[in-house]
Amino acid sequence: MLSSWCQHHQLHLFAARPADLELFARDLEARGRARATIARRLCTVAGFYRYAVEEELLDHSPAALPEELVSPEDRGRAGSRAPSSWRAWSVA
Repeated sequence: MLSSWCQHHQLHLFAARPADLELFARDLEARGRARATIARRLCTVAGFYRYAVEEELLDHSPAALPEELVSPEDRGRAGSRAPSSWRAWSVA
């Protein structure tokens, strides 16, 4: 899904920035996707980029926040490194 979206927007998958991923999520929202669907897609995207970093295909994930921006109460929680704007879609 993200790959097709990037191709449509003439964006290389590994050149995506956090703002691009936000636009991807907004596009899903504009097309009427449910919050839960958007949240699942964003979790998949975050996992994909995390894997790319682990395999040294990328230096950093556009789907993760720098450690210093993660609040102390969120450290160690699942999804805590995803941008806070993404978490809005996971709230029912």
